[in-house]
This record gives sequence, structure tokens and C-alpha cells, in this order.
Amino acid sequence: MKNHLKKDEKSFNSVKLLFSYLVIILAPTIAIIVIYANMQQALINIQAERVRGLTKEAAIVFDNEIDQLTNIGKYISDDGKLKEYIQNKENFDSEEIYYKTYELARTYPNYSLMNHFVKYIYILPDNNSYIIRIPQVIPDNPRKTSMLDISSSEEKNSNLLKEMSDGKAEGIRFFLDSDRNGSIWLSHSVTYREGRATVLVEMDAAQVKQCMKNILGKNKGIVFLNDSNGNIFFVYDNLNENPLRLKSESKWHQYLNKAGWKKKEISVNAVGTVHNQCEFITVIPKKVLLSEVGKTHYQILLLCIASLMVGVLICLWYWQSSRPVVRKFMKLTGQDSKKDIDFHGVPDIWKKTERVLERMDVLQTTVVKQKKLAEEIIWGRILLGSYPSEVDLKQEMNRADVSIQVMFPCCVVGMIMEPLLDSNIETLRDDLSKKMKELSEILSGEYNFYLIPMSAWKYTLILSQEGAVSINQRKEFVERVNYALYSQMPLNIYAGISDEAYDLKSVSEQYENVQRICEYARYHKVRLPLFLKDIPRNQHVVFTVDLELQLEKAIESGICEQLRILMDQIMESNMRLPEQGCQSMTHTVEIIRSVILRCLDQESCSQDRDQLFGETQRAKTSEEIEKIVFKTCSYFEQKKKLLESDEENRLKNKIMDVIRMEYVQEGFNLTALSERIHISEQKLYRDFKKLFGVSFAAYLEMQRIRFAEEKLKQGEHVQDVAENVGYNSDYSFRRAFKRVIGVTPSEYQKMYGR
Repeated sequence: MKNHLKKDEKSFNSVKLLFSYLVIILAPTIAIIVIYANMQQALINIQAERVRGLTKEAAIVFDNEIDQLTNIGKYISDDGKLKEYIQNKENFDSEEIYYKTYELARTYPNYSLMNHFVKYIYILPDNNSYIIRIPQVIPDNPRKTSMLDISSSEEKNSNLLKEMSDGKAEGIRFFLDSDRNGSIWLSHSVTYREGRATVLVEMDAAQVKQCMKNILGKNKGIVFLNDSNGNIFFVYDNLNENPLRLKSESKWHQYLNKAGWKKKEISVNAVGTVHNQCEFITVIPKKVLLSEVGKTHYQILLLCIASLMVGVLICLWYWQSSRPVVRKFMKLTGQDSKKDIDFHGVPDIWKKTERVLERMDVLQTTVVKQKKLAEEIIWGRILLGSYPSEVDLKQEMNRADVSIQVMFPCCVVGMIMEPLLDSNIETLRDDLSKKMKELSEILSGEYNFYLIPMSAWKYTLILSQEGAVSINQRKEFVERVNYALYSQMPLNIYAGISDEAYDLKSVSEQYENVQRICEYARYHKVRLPLFLKDIPRNQHVVFTVDLELQLEKAIESGICEQLRILMDQIMESNMRLPEQGCQSMTHTVEIIRSVILRCLDQESCSQDRDQLFGETQRAKTSEEIEKIVFKTCSYFEQKKKLLESDEENRLKNKIMDVIRMEYVQEGFNLTALSERIHISEQKLYRDFKKLFGVSFAAYLEMQRIRFAEEKLKQGEHVQDVAENVGYNSDYSFRRAFKRVIGVTPSEYQKMYGR
């Protein structure tokens, strides 16, 4: 019995030793659990940040489209033909007024074909029996409700039209009908003498929802567009099988509560817009974000479990090897008195017991989609020439863990897709994306290539092939690719092929040439792939709306020196090139004539004004119209001198002086300007637009681009010019320069540089 008790006691101590070993791995176990939990949250945060970036892009697109629609409405409301119609409509008889109204409607282009965010443009003259919905003329009678298709509710529709036509909703207006269908309207009032009209631009809600859909991509989630009061205006929901019906003044969190989603289960990203303080809110369940990571987090979990099991096995092995030591220790510490105790031979168990600690390597997860996105961004910067040297490029690739290997020589192929007029844009965009994936599989058999989507309708291919490839072979290959696309989809494709590039720097140069080729092909409707040698050396630059507005502001400013720079650019690009046809020159003369008449049309009647008006109408040649431009500028200069003592002009001059001194500073903004002239930022924002006719950002951009033009003509590097005029990156500078001037800095430097 006594021996049995001794045996049990030895077993108990042996178990205690096992327990002590297991306690050793307790700390690593807790650490592994914490690491795994934090790792999951880190992966979710990475995906949430990507979604936030897409939400910001959607908000920027929304703001840009609002600006463009505002410019279209302002352009129409300031048009002299509309004011002439308003002035004379009372003199038309009942039969003549329809034809005059129809004639006015047909003078405007169908803007919905030029900008997909334009749904309809209405012109509502006061006390008129007809309403213009460009390019249609609709009788103003009870049937207009169904014909205009603004709302299913006739009463609300009538109230909306009345409110807008009365001028009570000047600017941007959000409207919800009884079925909670949203629409966005931009209103501009036109008042001329005794007559008045309202220009309404309706934004296409389908395009807004497409922006919201693009945020999610293939992910499941919900995107809200809220108004300034936080009420849901648009919602895109592909998360719930049966999306909820919105109630009046619904909030996004109420929508989620009703759908049964809890705060801890979802990731929310909110991005505000500039206009009307709207807000894009993207809601995606955390499990959806985690699923984007793929099987990586399961692999990490298995590694954690495996590491714990290894620790347990090591403990068991140590315990098994230490059991004889335990028995000897029990014996030597007096448990067995029949034998002498040799204290000099007592083993130190704790010296035998080693800590079993697992070293945890840093866990890194590479998400396939993120890597692909980083690769596309780096390629975009390569094509735009954003890397000063190959060392900077390699550092960027190392930071992003992206490897770009191109077999030189290679060539750059640019493709611009233009949907046909009767095509469904939303469906076509999705089909094109799928087709481009099929194109990648086709190319992989013949070429080493990179396919870079520059936008929804613009793609770039970097092609390389072993052995010599003739120009005709490259052209035939691109023709086959184009045919594979437009034979199955309603598209016009304009393609340009570069010469061979032998390093990454020359790839950027060839990309600029390809852009020029594609623009030439689109302007002249050439659907065959072209090389640079196939187009004239100095290609005509289309007279853009931005350039037209810039000319109008330059004339009205009364500063002939600034106007001279702009007119030299216009005349060089559109008039003085030998390859420009007579039709193109005549078109440019008519645009300049309309700009001058629009400037004079806003002035009160006087002898000088009427004389200039008549000379402008009689001008026929480019030389005559150029002289009248400067005579008109001198007219505004004299008028400006007469108003020099006015308080507004003193404020305007003060603002212009500060901007001339500070516009080259990168951090110069409206807040800094308000501090310099001691005016509140809110009041300055309102007064600036009143004084200059444009926003502060647009005016500052114009000043910087004008200064940049001179620097480019002097042959300075594009990146140096960008820094000298206050841009924090040459990418931002290139976009701004192309938006204002109509060509890239590199193209401009080639055309006008010394």
C-alpha cells in the first residue's frame, strides 16, 4: 500500500512537471491569438482604405461632372441667340413662334451625346406656348408632364417646373418624387430687357448610379448618396436580395438598421463632395472585405494552430525525457529513506528545463487585386514620364513589390473606343471590360505584353516580340485586334502605333506620340491604325470650350498683353499652319466672332459698342477678326480705366496683385489670400466669383498655366516648370495644362518651343 502511494505521488509530480511545461507556451499562445485577431483587422483596414480611395474617385467624378454641366448651362444662358429670341418672341405670331423656337433649338448640339452625364437640357421661356428640350420643341400644355418625363406625379412635376422657371432654384437642385426616384437639376436664369427664360440641365441619374456601382465593383455592399441634410438621395444596393423601399427623409443608418446590419459587422467610408455638401457613403460587410484577401487568412490560422501544436509536442517530448529525472529527484529529496542520499549527485531539473518559445516571422499578405492596381498605377506614371530616372522607378517598384519587365525593343499601341450613338453605355462598358480580358488571352500567344486601362474607353498596350517585326506586321496585328472588338460591339476604335522604344524613358516619349495619333484619328474619323508618319507634322488642335471661355475672359479683362499671348497660340494652332483647310479656318473665325459678340452683348448700348458690333459681323478673314479682337480688348480697357475709382475694382486689383506675387507658391490657396487682404474667406469666395466670373481655383490655374507657357517656350523641362508654377507633381501639372490649353506640355513645347 505504501509503495502504491509512493508511485501515485511520483505520477502526480510528473503531471505537475508536464503542466509547468505547458504553462511555458501560454504566453506565445496568447501572443499568437492577439496577432491573428489584429492581422484580420489589418487586412480589413487595407481593403477598407482601397474602397475609400474608390469612393473619393467617385466624389471627384461627381464634382467634375457638376462643373461641366454648370458650364454648359452658363454657356447656353449667355448665348446671344437665346437673348435675341427672348427679346423678339413677343413680336412672333402664333404660327411663326413654333418655327422660331424650333430654329433656336436646332442651333444647339445634342449635349447628351457629348457628355453622358447630361440627360436633358430644357429652355423654359416665360409666357411661351412651347418648351425646348434640346433638340426638341414641346407644346406647353397638360401633356408636357408625360412628355418631359421628369416625374410620375403631375402635381409635383408642375410645382418643380414652376419653381425652377420662377428662378427660385438658381443653381443645383435635388428632387425626389413620390416614388423616391431622384433627379439632379442645374438651373440658370436668363434675363434680357423685358423678357426672361430659364435653362435647366438634368443630370442622368443612371450615370450617377454607375459611379456608385463602380465603387463596389464585384463586391457586395451598399453605396448611398446623401444630400446636405443627411437624407438618402440615391442608393445602390447589391447586398440585399430585395433592396428596401426608401421613405421620406430616410437616413443611411436607418436603412442599415432596417436591413438588419449591426455596426460591428460593417465597414463604413464617407467622402464629402464640393457641391451642395453631398456625401458618398460606402458600406461593405467586414466578411466581404476579408473574403477579398482570399485564402491567406485561413493559411495564417493554420500556421498559428500548427505552431501551437509544435509547442505542445515539444513540451510532451521534454516531459517524457524528464520523467526519470523526476523519479530520481523524488528519491534524493527524502522520499526513499532506505537509501543514502548523495546530495552531490542531485541533478538540477531547472537547468534541464529550457523555455520553448516559437519565433514568429512577420506575416505579410499580398492581395492580387492590390498588386495589379499598383502595377497599373506605376505603368501610368511611366507613360506620363513621372519618373526622373530609372533609379526612382526601381525604388517605387520595390516599395510596391511590383516587378515590371519589358522585352526591348517594344512599341506602344493606344486605343480610344467611341460608343455609337444608339448604344447602351452601361452595358457596353461591362462588355468591353470582359472583351479586353479575352484580348489578353489572344495576345499572350503571340506577344509579351502589358495591357493598361487608362480610362473606361481608353487602353494602352505595350507590345514586344522576339525577332524583327515590320511596320506592316504590327499594323495588321492591331487591325485584327480592332476587328475582334468592333465586329462584336457597337464601337468606333481609333488606334495609334508608336515607333520602337528601347528603354522605359523612350516608352514615355512614344506614348505622347501615340496620344497625338489617336486624337488625329478620332478628329478625322480614321478607323485604321496609324503611325506618326501617317499624320501631318503639326496637327490641328480642336478649339475647345475651355479655350473659348478663356478667350472671352481675356478680352473682357482689357489686358492686351495677356490677350496677345493667347491669340498667338490660337492663330498658330488654328490659322497659320499651311495644312489647315479652308473649312477649319472658317470654323475658327466663326468661333472667335461668336466670342466677341458674346462679350459685347453684355454691354449697354453706346456708339463705340455698336461700331464694334457692326465690324465684328462684317469681318470675313482671319486678319480682320484678329484686329477686331484687340479693338474689343481696348474698348474694355478704356471702360476699365473709367471705373478705376470704384471700390470693387480696387479690391479686384488688390486681389490680382497678391495672386501675381504668390501664385507660384505650392500652398497658396483661398485661405492664404483672405489673410493677406484681411477679408473673411466666405465673403472673399463670394466676391471673387462676382469680380472675376470664375472661381478662385480656376483663375489661379489660368495664371499658372500662362506662366508655364512662357517657360515651356524657353525650353525648360516639364518637371521644372511644374515646380516653378506651384504644382506638387508634374502629373497634376500635365492634367491641368491639357485641360486649359488642349494639348499636353510636351506637345506644346514641340509646337512652340525654341
